[in-house]
Amino acid sequence: MSQIFVGAGIARPHALQLTNIGLVAEKGIKGIEKHYENVFIDHYVIMPNHVHLLLRIERPGGRAMLAPTVSRIVQQLKGYVSKQSGKKVWQKSFYDHVIRDEQDYFTKWQYIDENPLKWCEDELYQQSFI
Repeated sequence: MSQIFVGAGIARPHALQLTNIGLVAEKGIKGIEKHYENVFIDHYVIMPNHVHLLLRIERPGGRAMLAPTVSRIVQQLKGYVSKQSGKKVWQKSFYDHVIRDEQDYFTKWQYIDENPLKWCEDELYQQSFI
């Protein structure tokens, strides 16, 4: 199976230009907040072969949380992108991390910012130009 690239690097590794699938992914990411009133996308980046999301889920007024799980949000995002693009785009699993404090939050934010700069070091970098 050939690799499907969501975003393709051109000119400079940190200047990623989204493919059609990348544009669908971006629309899906931006739509998360519209579907869940207490889920927010604080930061994200769409890479050629993956995405990074910094999700914030708030408890409304101290009541029991009615928001979906992170797994459910990711599952729905993946399903939306695959359905809209007509292709199976994503791997089955995903990596998550619970933010523990303010320092951890800013560390993850910085990682998201810097990840495109490191794309040329990825093993799939050369394949993105085929």
